Parts: sequence; structure tokens; C-alpha cells
Amino acid sequence: MHDAYTCPHCGGRVTPFAAGCAYCGADLDAERRRRATPPMRRLRDGLVELRHRARRPGTRHRLSAHR
Repeated sequence: MHDAYTCPHCGGRVTPFAAGCAYCGADLDAERRRRATPPMRRLRDGLVELRHRARRPGTRHRLSAHR
């Protein structure tokens, strides 16, 4: 796990207040928000997104309840 002074993408040194990495351009604020979200909520949100994608017209595979 990276600390507040290390970029999670390239490992470069950053300040804890930087919005982006000067070396690779990674969005540090997005990474901080992702880490602040509880793991179960990230899982739930990912499953909701997966079901949403499966319901779109024209998708090849669909998720459905047991028939």
C-alpha cells in the first residue's frame, strides 16, 4: 500500500496535497477517493454497473435471475 507521499502508479514522490503526479500524470484525487470508499461498497457498485451493462440493448451476454 502506498503512503500519502508516493504515487500509486509510478512510485514517484508526491506531496500529500498534490492533485496529480508530476511524473506520470496519475489522478491522485481519484485514487484517494477510491481508497476512502469501503471495499463492500466498491463491490456493490461494481456489480450494479455490471448488471447495467448487461441490460443494454445489443449486448451479447445478459445476466438474469434463475429461470
